[in-house]
Amino acid sequence: MEFFLNIDPKSKYAFKKKLEVQKLFIESMKERKFKKLYNKIAVEITAYTSSNTPPQIEKFIKNIVDLMHKKEILFDKSEEQYLPFEEDKYIKYLRAKYVFIPGNSEVHIKIRPFSSFLSDIRFVDSEIGLNYKAENNLSNNLREKYQEYQEYIDNKDKYVKFLSDEAYESMLKLNILDIQKEIADSISISPEIVQLIYPKNKKYLKEINEIYIEWANILMKMPIRIQLPGIPVNEQKDKSYKSVYKNNLINQMKRYLEKNKIFKKLQSPILVSVFYMPPKTKKKDYKDIDNIMLEYIMPSINEVFSPPISIFNTHMKKPIKDEFIYCNKAIPKSLNGSSIGYEIIELPDSFSEEKSGFLNIGFKIENVERSIMEYIDHEIDNYIENNQNVDL
Repeated sequence: MEFFLNIDPKSKYAFKKKLEVQKLFIESMKERKFKKLYNKIAVEITAYTSSNTPPQIEKFIKNIVDLMHKKEILFDKSEEQYLPFEEDKYIKYLRAKYVFIPGNSEVHIKIRPFSSFLSDIRFVDSEIGLNYKAENNLSNNLREKYQEYQEYIDNKDKYVKFLSDEAYESMLKLNILDIQKEIADSISISPEIVQLIYPKNKKYLKEINEIYIEWANILMKMPIRIQLPGIPVNEQKDKSYKSVYKNNLINQMKRYLEKNKIFKKLQSPILVSVFYMPPKTKKKDYKDIDNIMLEYIMPSINEVFSPPISIFNTHMKKPIKDEFIYCNKAIPKSLNGSSIGYEIIELPDSFSEEKSGFLNIGFKIENVERSIMEYIDHEIDNYIENNQNVDL
């Protein structure tokens, strides 16, 4: 399923046209003969916006996800079957992002059965080979970049003598950005790590699957990734629970920054990457991941990391074919110090025995990188175009 909505992003409480937007989904479902999904799904939501006061991304996403499945909002209950999916608990992969552009706002939504999302990744891997990495001009490895950074710091007077202070600061920032980007690429969600987490479930592949899970577990425990305490459970029973849990998150993130000082001042917008293991308890005892992101994770990330929402005040316009159009535009003040997006994947039940569950968080430096769905779709389209005359 794909939906294209000409709406401004709004939070749940600021949005006055819930019925009208839900009707857009229903009309599109009917017109295109989409069938409601009742099982695990993957969802991608990109808001191209010119709004001067958009809400933080997690507030908008909570609103739009509710409109795609909440039956309580429906004016005509008989149209329940035309909502895109049954419940938000079925979302196993979710990617959300803001892109700031001039002109009218648009929201693009892709929804896939989670099984199709996985099988498309496997197809590209087997037929073409996965090569999911943002284009960049890095020619040196990370160690060399660190050495270059240290050389800039140690020899500041020499550089300033031949360059202006502003030119030196710009050079230093670009070097820091290169280092941040290279590290972030290794701790964010990629098709390769999705395959490790969800290997093919075949009897004769059982031993290989176990190896895949071991590799994925090792990757989950990378010290460069933020490893957070268990999922909040039974929070209604204790009024102070929320504040205590959030304070724990903030303190743990601050300790992380003390150990990884290179991220103390982020040089570019970020998309938060979350690996989510639900607790082994009744579903009613804990919140869905979209609520956890809304109430705990994103506010804590923004408070501790205060990420910028632009680099050199340049913004990416939506892609036309394989090209990206760039433009300059003032940054919405409402988003200063906010992440421009997030990406979540829920880990399978067999992945861990930890009863309290866990959240492992990374982030990627966001500029012109395709989402996983965009990347996979592009590779499959190219494959089909190049193999039209091949007998299968």
